[in-house]
Amino acid sequence: MPDLLASSTRKLPEGRVFPPDILTASTAKDDIQGMWRKMFVLSAVALVLLGQEVLPAASPVVVSQTAPSVIIPLRAREVGLCDEILVKVGDKVFAQQIVARLDHFRQLYAYQTAKRRLQNRGMLTIAEADLKEKSSALEEAQLKHRRRQISDAELTRASVQHEVALARLSLAHDAMEQAQSDCDLAEQALQERFIRSPLAGRVMQIHKTLGERAQAGDPVVSVGDYSQLTAEQVFTKEAAAKLVAGALIPIKTAAGGPLIEARIAAIAAAPKAANGEKILTLIFDNPESQLASPEDEPEDPPLLPPPLAAPGKS
Repeated sequence: MPDLLASSTRKLPEGRVFPPDILTASTAKDDIQGMWRKMFVLSAVALVLLGQEVLPAASPVVVSQTAPSVIIPLRAREVGLCDEILVKVGDKVFAQQIVARLDHFRQLYAYQTAKRRLQNRGMLTIAEADLKEKSSALEEAQLKHRRRQISDAELTRASVQHEVALARLSLAHDAMEQAQSDCDLAEQALQERFIRSPLAGRVMQIHKTLGERAQAGDPVVSVGDYSQLTAEQVFTKEAAAKLVAGALIPIKTAAGGPLIEARIAAIAAAPKAANGEKILTLIFDNPESQLASPEDEPEDPPLLPPPLAAPGKS
């Protein structure tokens, strides 16, 4: 029987053969390297299939023009005249900041009236004092009645007066609850005349001028969300063929700065592309999205101007 180990050994230049233990170790090393190569290829295929292909970090894409990924038009909720435009294009705005106001004289007057009615606790104060007095009178009448110092009719009269005082206090509480509800509704109606930004960002466009009429649903100001940016970049046909929507690629802005990981949102044919170029829409987090520190946040303009007299009064 031939010696299989001797027949499979490799010759050294001097004619010597590898010892069996060296041969076995070399063969095992080759097998491990081959296994790692296969795993690397399979991993790369899996990444492509999952849409997470990443271009080499050594060749980032440089983007020059960026825009906010989301632009929100702030619309009038009611019909009215643009009484105040409180921002201009390029201004930083913060969440819930007032950017514009529609005319609001009637709503303001209704709110101030309801607030004064709510703050007027005279009726409630009088009713509470009257109940306290009638409660003391009833206790005294009950004590005298037990001592047979007053008649049943006098006790009944004291009891009825106490019940009337209780009813007046209940009516006063109901009036205060109604005044609170009226005040809340008036404030809500007033707030409908104010246009606020729902997010922190920058003013992109002013759609209405001062004094211009706005219909319900008309955009008055547009605000861009700069926490995420978008950019369009032209790729050659060959480079674009290696990418799929959802893949991640490293980018840099033309102004410099660190590498940023961007996601490919869409791939489309470039208009009038002679060589099959593609336009890739990229979306990425803005590393400088913190527009200002909290202490820099401006205060809202006063919610209400100084109290106004009733219409027709000086």
